[in-house]
Amino acid sequence: MILAHVGFPALALCIIPWLRLVLSEDRTYDSVLDAFPELEALNKQQIKDPISGGQDFDYCCLLAVNASYELVNGSVKPMGLFINESVTGLQSQQWPCGASYTGNKSGAPEVVAPYQWVRQHCPGWQENRGSKVDDWTQLFVGFLLPAVAFCLIVPRQQELKLPRALFDVELGQVSGLLSSPFLTLAASLLVTIDTVYWLIVVFTFSGPILLSGLYEAVVDKRMLAFIRDKIDNGRLSRTDRARILFAILVGNLDLAWGSHDGQEGQAWLDTQSLVAELEEAEKGLLTPNGTIDRDRLESSAKSIKVRLRTMLACQFPFGSTVGAPVVFFLGSFGYALKELSANLGRNSSSHALAYGTFWIVMPLESIVVSCLLAGNNPNTLEGIVGRREITEPYPTFFGFVPSFDTGYKPAWMWNRGRNKQHWAEAIARRYHVDDLRKRVAISNRDLAKLYSVVLVLLLIPCALAFTVSYLTPKTGLGCRSVDFMMFFFLQALLVGMWVWKYLENGFVEASQLPTLTIPLPSSSPTARVPGTETGNVDANGDRDGEKSATADAEMDEEGGKRCPTHQHKSRHAQHRVRRRRHAWLCTVAFLALCSCFFGIGGTVMQLVGVYQNGLCLIPLSDWLAKESTILLSTNSHAAISLAQHTWIPVGVTAAAYLCFICCVGWWYNTYLRLQFHEMVDAFDEEKVRTSTFINVKSGM
Repeated sequence: MILAHVGFPALALCIIPWLRLVLSEDRTYDSVLDAFPELEALNKQQIKDPISGGQDFDYCCLLAVNASYELVNGSVKPMGLFINESVTGLQSQQWPCGASYTGNKSGAPEVVAPYQWVRQHCPGWQENRGSKVDDWTQLFVGFLLPAVAFCLIVPRQQELKLPRALFDVELGQVSGLLSSPFLTLAASLLVTIDTVYWLIVVFTFSGPILLSGLYEAVVDKRMLAFIRDKIDNGRLSRTDRARILFAILVGNLDLAWGSHDGQEGQAWLDTQSLVAELEEAEKGLLTPNGTIDRDRLESSAKSIKVRLRTMLACQFPFGSTVGAPVVFFLGSFGYALKELSANLGRNSSSHALAYGTFWIVMPLESIVVSCLLAGNNPNTLEGIVGRREITEPYPTFFGFVPSFDTGYKPAWMWNRGRNKQHWAEAIARRYHVDDLRKRVAISNRDLAKLYSVVLVLLLIPCALAFTVSYLTPKTGLGCRSVDFMMFFFLQALLVGMWVWKYLENGFVEASQLPTLTIPLPSSSPTARVPGTETGNVDANGDRDGEKSATADAEMDEEGGKRCPTHQHKSRHAQHRVRRRRHAWLCTVAFLALCSCFFGIGGTVMQLVGVYQNGLCLIPLSDWLAKESTILLSTNSHAAISLAQHTWIPVGVTAAAYLCFICCVGWWYNTYLRLQFHEMVDAFDEEKVRTSTFINVKSGM
């Protein structure tokens, strides 16, 4: 009974192909089509122009097979042109044109045609449509859509403005209900355009964003380490510690924004106001006789602790910000690998995997951004301060407005690391915390290390993607592998431009940092800066009436008036700075456009199908060679073997790499947060010096 239900059907499946071969040996045919019914598809006329994406390389494969056989006296004979199979041999195997993996690792016969023949008979490119829709849905849905979530994690300074008219409707009226769907569509379209724009920007400047994020992470760690060292030896007042901790949390805000006449910016003023009461208590200015009110001092310290803890707690945790999106991204990656293992030998699946691996760059940026302690939303500081003062109008252009409704101006992500360092340096200059300036200084060796780390982060996904495309479908440097290679090369140059900017220290930014003056406490108009009886201290640490140690006075060209060189540069120096700045901006713009072309443009061309053309099916080295050949068939034995030994291992490596970087980012973020909380808790330690000012007066 078992043999009847199992053995006979299996035996029949083995005998039928054999019987077909035996009967076909002496059979006569009326045409090649009679021998290969699959060629019936050649009778279907191509509707769309091949130059406009209407080419079909499965159809081209049929043409090559049809041209490889001829009818001689009723027998179909192979001509040995594009396929090396006899009639019976081809009939006994899987049909090569459009073949898919069926579990047989032998695959289908190879149909190989010269490039010149393909160029003549199969011009143009193949649009991803119809039965080819899976060639782009896997890439678009599995990898590009999740990348949108990662680009939104990267903070931005401006966004596209949504007109108020799109939301100014009366839903209680019939006209409002009828118009709301159309207004919703219009608003959704604008949001989509804005999101795509930001996705392009983030991906194009991935290298500088990674560099700036790592730069800021190093500055965060060094500022916390500086506080710890000073706590151990009791050489830092609570006020200065509070200033540094606040700078860590708000160092993403533009230091000079809202400044007038060389004075402090709004973010700086508001941050210093948070520690004003603690500073006055430490100076002994809150009591009539000038002694320290311990109760008021401890009350101020507790208030600072609450504010610091609250500002850090307002930030979303690493897990919900980037951890969960990474898990979903890895899920789509796993599904793509599953589909690839079920469709071994399909070149389009391998290219989708290559570009998905390439776009791991987006999660990497989000991971680095989420490691930082500075909050992305400046409204947190505004809520802590309890007031809003817009000191100058925010610049807008082409319909873009500030991303946050606030009086502060966040720095662009690619400038945040340097911006936070400016905060630390401003505190060091103004309050004579000279050791802080030395601690946060980034040396040339540090920049070289950061540059190397960024290159490694970018190299691994680009190299993995390059490996897949380099070996598929024919070993050599092709259109897709050039995309990955050029993107990495251009990102290396872009990061190098940022390193050059850091080394030149301001020739590009030309950041005229405000002259930071120490305001007199409101409760004591006679308060003085430590170590002097009169005057304020500017950004260079010089008191009023003193000449800067780093800037000599020079004569003004018109009236002979003397002025500091850091405020009035010579005409020649200004021209030199302007030329170097313009050269830097032009170079960065050119590199960014090229990077966008190879990164974003290459991905779009892969999605649409532009790369499905004769030139992109052969290596660049064969473009001018007349003997170059193109593989037109699918599911060959070589492709199946390549998928098993290269494509799937590359996908697994890429997923493991992203998981590892995410775990490292989570650990580092947790480490910084714990260090920050420890420094906040240390406010209650008696080991800390009560007041810097008392020690200065006592000669210490």
